[in-house]
Amino acid sequence: MEKKRIEGEDSEIEQFAAVLETVFTERRFLLPDETAKKMGAYFEELLAENKKQNLTRITDPVAAAEKHFYDSVIPMAAIAKGAKVLDVGSGGGFPIMPLKAIRKDIKACAIEASHKKCAFMQEASQSAEIDVDVICGRAEELAHDQELRESFDVCVSRAVAPLVQLLEITAPFVAVGGLVLAYKGDYATELAEAEDAITVLGLELEEKIYAGRGKTVLAFRKIKTTGETYPRKYAKISKKPL
Repeated sequence: MEKKRIEGEDSEIEQFAAVLETVFTERRFLLPDETAKKMGAYFEELLAENKKQNLTRITDPVAAAEKHFYDSVIPMAAIAKGAKVLDVGSGGGFPIMPLKAIRKDIKACAIEASHKKCAFMQEASQSAEIDVDVICGRAEELAHDQELRESFDVCVSRAVAPLVQLLEITAPFVAVGGLVLAYKGDYATELAEAEDAITVLGLELEEKIYAGRGKTVLAFRKIKTTGETYPRKYAKISKKPL
């Protein structure tokens, strides 16, 4: 059944489609028509669902094209062909949905604790024809599932928690040799606070991928297995960071 659009949505969707190509072109990236169509379809689903639940504060088409869709794909060159990529705390589907839309070769998965957000991502990804598996649950608990633990090549996460907490939650999902890609703004203080955690969790900072506008993706290489103790329960992670 075709969804009934809310008044005003058509103009926002049309504006998004128009500006999306410009945003990528200005950064010297040619966005394939098929990819742009999928991103547009996902944005349409996001707008509609945002009327029912708070998925994002960024609904302006121009801002969404830049801050949600372009920013999400910034580190894609660091992701190997055919990689298994996990998004922890995906929320409304970022960065994993734009990444998968533009990188058809990767196997994409998202973990989200909110059942409502999981349901949205499942429905919206199908509608937009973006193939992403969605797992509903708390990441710090799922990281102890042996089918998921150290089974991904890359783990991405955006605006979920302070870096020291984020690394404890994400590192256990990544296989030795893999990457944790943490999307951050002003990262200097957080990086300094996470120095001990980086070592304990078996990581090393490999690269800082600058995105402009004060945005950076910190790329951590997994150099050894993460101890079975980690991640701890979230109460301990937040009260007593590594």
